Amino acid sequence: MKKTLIGALLALTAVAHAATKVPVQMIDTVGSTVGQAIVSGGPSGVSTWGSVSVSGLSPVTANTVLANATGSTATPTAFPMPSCSGANNALRWTAGTGFTCASSIALTSAGLNQFAATTSAQLASVVSDETGSGALVFGTSPTITSPTITGGSINNTPIGATTASTGRFTTITATGAITPSSTAGIVGTALGDNANAGSVGEFINPAATTGTSITNNVAVNCATAPLSAGDWDVEGVVQFAPAASTVFVNPGVGISTVSAAFGAFDTSMLKIGSNGQGLGDTLVTPTVRVPLSSAATVYLVASAGVSGGTATCNGRIRARRIR
Repeated sequence: MKKTLIGALLALTAVAHAATKVPVQMIDTVGSTVGQAIVSGGPSGVSTWGSVSVSGLSPVTANTVLANATGSTATPTAFPMPSCSGANNALRWTAGTGFTCASSIALTSAGLNQFAATTSAQLASVVSDETGSGALVFGTSPTITSPTITGGSINNTPIGATTASTGRFTTITATGAITPSSTAGIVGTALGDNANAGSVGEFINPAATTGTSITNNVAVNCATAPLSAGDWDVEGVVQFAPAASTVFVNPGVGISTVSAAFGAFDTSMLKIGSNGQGLGDTLVTPTVRVPLSSAATVYLVASAGVSGGTATCNGRIRARRIR
C-alpha cells in the first residue's frame, strides 16, 4: 500500500511537471482576447489571461525611450534621450544615430541661418504676399531691375544717376541745377500754343490802349500791364497822334514800374527833333528786364513837347516770362 501511494505521487508530479511543457497550441484560450498573455499571479497566486500593463514592464533609466536607433531592423532598446531643455532648442532625429539636440532654432530670438541656403524663388513659395521675381531686395543700396512702381514717393534718391533713360512726370520741383544736353536742350513747343501762367515762356500782351491825352512835356501812361511775380522781359510800342495843327518835339517812350515816370536811362528811348505840323510818330522801347518778387503793374510811359494843338498816344505792352 505504501509503495502504491508513493508511485501515485510520483506519477502526479510527473504530470504536473509535464503541464509546464505543454505546446502553446494546446493551451486552452477560452476566456481570453486577442493580444492577451498569461500573466503570472506571483509565487502564491493564480496565473490568468490578461494584458501587460505599462507598470508591468521592466524599469528603464530616467529620460529614455524604447526605440530602434540602428540603421536596420532590430529589437527596440531603451534609448537615452539627450538633454534639450535650453531656450530655442529642439529634438532632432538622425537616421542610424537616434535623437540629438538641435540648438538655436528660430523660435523667438534666433534667425533662420541654421536652415539650408535657399533661393528667393523657393522662399516665395512660403511667402503669401510677395510680388515679382529674382533676388531678394533689402533696404540699403539694392539693385532693382525693371520695377513697376505705382503710387508712393521717391525721397532723396538720384534717378538716372549712372545711366540716363526716359521718364514722364506731371510736376517737378528742383532745388539744384537742371542741366540739359548742351545740344538738345529743353525742347520747345511745336504746336503754336501758349505756356501756362507761371511757366517759363508765359506771354502777356494786353490789348492796345488808345486816345490817351498828351500835354506838353508831361509823362503819361500810354498803356499798362499787370504782371505776376517772376523775371520778365518787357517792351512796348507808342504811336503819337497829333491834331492837324500840332507839332511834336523830342518824343520819348519807356518801360517803368512807377506810374507816369521814366526809369533809368536804359529803360527808355528819346527821339531828338520835330516831325512837322500834324505829323505823328511811332517809337519802340528797349527790351527791359523787370524782376518782380510780387505781383505789380508795369507802365508804358511817353512824353513829348506839344505845341500848336492837341495830341494823344496809343500804346501796347508785351512781356515774356524768362524764368
